Amino acid sequence: MEVGQEYVLNTFDLGGCMKALPLIWKFPDEYEKHVVTPGPFHTGLNYMGMVTAHTCKDSGYAEILIEAELVTSGCLEGVLKGKAYAKALFCLKTVSEAMERLLLQRFIEEENVEITNPKALFDLVQTCSRENLDLAQKDPSTLNILKKYEAYENKVHAGHLGKTATFWLSVIDHAV
Repeated sequence: MEVGQEYVLNTFDLGGCMKALPLIWKFPDEYEKHVVTPGPFHTGLNYMGMVTAHTCKDSGYAEILIEAELVTSGCLEGVLKGKAYAKALFCLKTVSEAMERLLLQRFIEEENVEITNPKALFDLVQTCSRENLDLAQKDPSTLNILKKYEAYENKVHAGHLGKTATFWLSVIDHAV
């Protein structure tokens, strides 16, 4: 309150939160203006655990990880719960990338995708730089493809490719 703020905002790691919250609950009058939150690492860790352990439960995600040799059976549980943070993040990004590529492949097969000026897109793929990104974002051909792809994703969200594709697209949305 010395700096003129009405509330005191405290950010702790999970252990700090577990010690601070019981004090706030025990002395509510003394700490009524204190707000305790876990830091971004633990928030992200729990979010990843929610996506992999709950959203992906019984979806085949664990089998994908084992079959693709992304994890061993020994570390699978830690990855699914999001506790093995680096490995869980790597697996989620890898599976999301694979699903996104499958969706892109299906989009190209189903939709009439014409690249009238491939130079801007090709340059961006070859050399990913700010300059090439800016040129691609101004290229009408590239913008047309991106608009079509976004519309295709919306169709998939609405069930165009069935429940499985809709589910995996929602996982991709959570992972991004």
